[in-house]
Amino acid sequence: MTVSATASSDGFLYDRVSQHLLELVAAGTLKPGDRAPSLRGLSRQLNVSISTVSQAYNRLQDMGVLRVKPQSGYYVDGSIAATSAQAVQRRTSVSRQPRKVRFGELFEEIFSVANDPSVVPFGAAVPAVELMPVKGMVRATQRALTRRPEQAVNYCFPPGDVELRREIARRYVPLGVAVDPDNVIITSGCSEALALSLQTVTRRGDIVAVESPTY
Repeated sequence: MTVSATASSDGFLYDRVSQHLLELVAAGTLKPGDRAPSLRGLSRQLNVSISTVSQAYNRLQDMGVLRVKPQSGYYVDGSIAATSAQAVQRRTSVSRQPRKVRFGELFEEIFSVANDPSVVPFGAAVPAVELMPVKGMVRATQRALTRRPEQAVNYCFPPGDVELRREIARRYVPLGVAVDPDNVIITSGCSEALALSLQTVTRRGDIVAVESPTY
């Protein structure tokens, strides 16, 4: 998040920073007694100078929203902070109160059955766990994370990781099929793979045979 400009028709920059803190109190993110972000931390977060944050905190202190504890930092004060937060909330047109998300009875029944381990999921072609080489997959995953740990937190853009595409192409060699890794595309799941395949080989109105009861 960035707060820009030192001054404008909307007021000084430190006014915007103090307004940001008031909105955090109004949303309940900061409650009475909570410690406010440090001067240095908030300056980095909002991309403003420490002196600007200090001015904003001094203003909030004058308003009674923040109080200082020596050698500890700034803390949200009680009743005055709540009053100031209510004033901010009244100026906000969007409700900040969360609403409970409700599903229909059919969805709730489906989710309940899907989480039942005794039920076989015929809705998708999912192999039984005991048929999968889980231990080998875990070891392979650990080796991959040791060799390339950055891949655990990065997105891989199309057409996919080149080493994975080469390995998939090699797996076709025993079948007598020559596959160019450049013709292999890694998708974001089976649904995307099916959609891309159908878009490639079919046209609107074509008849497509699928397995049943899976899809």
